[in-house]
Amino acid sequence: MSRVLDMWSGMTGAVLDYAGTVAPDGWLMCYGQSLLRSAYPNLFARIGTTFGAVDGTHFSLPDYRGRVAAGRDDMGGVAAGRVTTAGAGIDGATLGAVGGAQTHTLTTAQMPAHNHAVTDTGHTHGITDPGHTHTVTDPGHTHSFTALGPAGGSLIAAGGGFSGGGSALSASATGISIQSRATGITAGSAATGITTQNNGTGSAHPNLQPTLVLNKIIKT
Repeated sequence: MSRVLDMWSGMTGAVLDYAGTVAPDGWLMCYGQSLLRSAYPNLFARIGTTFGAVDGTHFSLPDYRGRVAAGRDDMGGVAAGRVTTAGAGIDGATLGAVGGAQTHTLTTAQMPAHNHAVTDTGHTHGITDPGHTHTVTDPGHTHSFTALGPAGGSLIAAGGGFSGGGSALSASATGISIQSRATGITAGSAATGITTQNNGTGSAHPNLQPTLVLNKIIKT
C-alpha cells in the first residue's frame, strides 16, 4: 500500500476514494476541517482558500461528508452546460461550489399534468306550488241608446219600443280587469353531491442515486 501511495508524492491536492478508516501518512480526510497554512504550505499553494478559510492564517479542506464530486462544467475552457445554476442550482463552473439535496418536494410547477376523478351522485330539487287565483273586477257598464224619429225628429212608440226614422246603440267598454298574481311556485335548494378526489400527500421524495459510502482523502 505504501508503494502505491508513494506514487502520489508529487500529486499534492489529489483526492482519492479510500476504504480505510484512518488516512495514511501524507494524506488527510476531507471533511472541511481548517488547517494552518504554515503547517501545510504545499497543499495551501495548490488549493488556496477555494474551500474556505476561517481567517488569514488558515485554509479549509474540501468537505466531502455525504457528497459526491462532479467534474467542473467548464473544464478545458468550454462549458458543457450539464451542471448549472438554472438547472441544478449549482454553479458548475466554479471550483468548490456545493449544492444538491437528499430529498426534494415537488412544487406545483414541477408536477406533471394530470386529472382528478369527479364523482357526481346526482340530485333533485323539490318544487312547491301552492296554487293561485286571479281576482276579477267588473264595475258594470251601460250602453247609451239614441232613437231618431222620422223627418222632423218625432218619435213613434211601438209596443213599448221605439220606431221611427232610425235608432243607434252606443258601444261601451266592459270595465272588467284581471289582477296579476304571483304563481307561488318555489324550487328547493339541494347539494350537488359532486366530490373531487385527491391524490398524493405532498411529501418529499428521495433524491439520491444508488450510493456506496467511502472516505475521501487528499494528498498533502
